[in-house]
Amino acid sequence: MTVPTEYQQANVAFYNFLTDVRDQTDFDSTHPAYTIAQGVLQAFRRRLEVKDAIRFANVLPVGLRALSLLTGIRMSRDGRLKIVRR
Repeated sequence: MTVPTEYQQANVAFYNFLTDVRDQTDFDSTHPAYTIAQGVLQAFRRRLEVKDAIRFANVLPVGLRALSLLTGIRMSRDGRLKIVRR
């Protein structure tokens, strides 16, 4: 089975995104850029219903999609997805 190009290039695309954030914020490394991106995506996602959060994530590149959905969405006991708000 061949791997989709989107997944083959995911690491490069995600790192390019982080370097863009780093450059725009004048940080010295991509570590705070990651935290900024994570915070912005999580704050935005928490204001959405689950179906809208998933719809939004589906238009993001693979790395950002994972980052936006990585934390905060859980399966409830009845099998439905829900956003965990802290």
